[in-house]
Order: sequence, then structure tokens, then C-alpha cells
Amino acid sequence: MHGYASILVPVDFSPSSVAAVHHGKLLATTFGAELELMHVWVPPRYVAYDIPMTGSGDEASTLQDAAERFARGELEKLANELELGDDVVRSVRTGPIAKVIVDRAREAETSLICMGTRGYGALDRTVMGSVATRVAQLADCPVLVVHGDDAPAS
Repeated sequence: MHGYASILVPVDFSPSSVAAVHHGKLLATTFGAELELMHVWVPPRYVAYDIPMTGSGDEASTLQDAAERFARGELEKLANELELGDDVVRSVRTGPIAKVIVDRAREAETSLICMGTRGYGALDRTVMGSVATRVAQLADCPVLVVHGDDAPAS
């Protein structure tokens, strides 16, 4: 392989994921690759997230609809702030985070996954697991893990 054709950047809106977007943008520009920002919404475990609800003036929707609508808005805002342009793909998916990321990468034949890690300590990683570690274990493509919140120099 002589470069990357497509780069998937999972975004949870944490500083490390925003830093990963910066890295993804730099790599996409360097290689002329398609860039996709994707947010994965995880339904609450003990809440019926598919029961219709009404909001303040909104038409009836579900908690999932509201969460996905919010995430789309945040992705759009992030893309605008970072001047990513209209050709950057923005997607919102629902399910177990690592599985959804890997499934999307396979479906889109992604060349690289560029994702942030929150840098939890060893005890927290042992108890909670690391999404980045799980994605790296399952993915068929390379995974670049961005630690911390530093964006690359332009």
C-alpha cells in the first residue's frame, strides 16, 4: 500500500477524539483520502430508548432519535470549526462502540482508523476496557491511536 484511500475517525467529542480528527484531516490531506467522522451512540442499558417521547415543540421522537439528531449537529459543528469541508462524510451509528467502528471500517473498506484514547490508567482500563485497544484487536486495517489532546502541527 502506498497511502490511504479512506480514513475513519470515531468521535466521542472528547479532547482526544478532536485531536484524532486533526490527525485524520492531516493524513487525508496528505494522501488525498476520503475522511469520515463517525459518532457511535450507545443506548442506555436500563432505559427504554425506543419509546416515543415528546420534547419542547419537537415532533414526537424517541430518545435514540434525539441522541442521533444531537450527535449529527455536534459533528456538523466540529466539521465547520475545523474547516473540513462538505466532502467529509459524517455518520451516526448505534450499538456497541468497538464493534460498530470495526463493522463500519469493514463495510467502507477503510484504509486507516484514526481514533483518540482518553488515557485512563491501568486500573480503569482493566475494569472498563479500552475501546481503542478492542478496535485495534478486531480491525482488519491499521489503527492509529491518538493519546491526549494535542493536534498535529499544521
